[in-house]
Amino acid sequence: MLPAVMTLLGCGALEVDSLEHAIIGGVADPGHPAVGVFVDPAGTSAPVGPTCTGTLIGPRTVLTAAHCVIADDIYTKHPPYATTTAMAFSLLPAGSPRYPVESVQIRPEFDGSVDDPAEGSTDLAVVRLAKPVLETPPVPVARLAPTLGEAITIVGYGVTSTADYGQTGGKSWGLKRKTTNVIARLTPTSLIYLATSGGSICYGDSGG
Repeated sequence: MLPAVMTLLGCGALEVDSLEHAIIGGVADPGHPAVGVFVDPAGTSAPVGPTCTGTLIGPRTVLTAAHCVIADDIYTKHPPYATTTAMAFSLLPAGSPRYPVESVQIRPEFDGSVDDPAEGSTDLAVVRLAKPVLETPPVPVARLAPTLGEAITIVGYGVTSTADYGQTGGKSWGLKRKTTNVIARLTPTSLIYLATSGGSICYGDSGG
């Protein structure tokens, strides 16, 4: 599996490198056990609306998108950004343990650009959990560079339409889904796919 950090341009996005982004044109995914979601650290029910997806790459380490852990409004403020640890990582379904976040580290080059892959923003963050995840093995980070035309699998917990954004459980948020596409363009910091050539992402899928 190639952990990819997804960026939202809106449902039907073009980029797989970065906002709170579910899978469009996808199906329920019983696999990819290391792909989880960031939720409210307290309580037992799903939070209101989608947060972000993340991939467990070490027992206490999760790879996600930088904008998922930034407390500032990236559209109105400039770096350096304040980050937040007020969240927990969960490998849903409901009732699964919630692992509080201990610390986060974003790529220092991240400049808040999540909408345009040509801007070269590196929308990546590494999240350190307060305790290790023992029930699920992490996945290794890809060592080989992606190539044009390569098939990709997109996994996320987000909504399947913008109408569901901000809704509570029972809507389309919170179910792990997957879809496929192919890499259409590469930049030094991003891989880009076209919504017309396969499935895409929506709010809540970011970071998967």
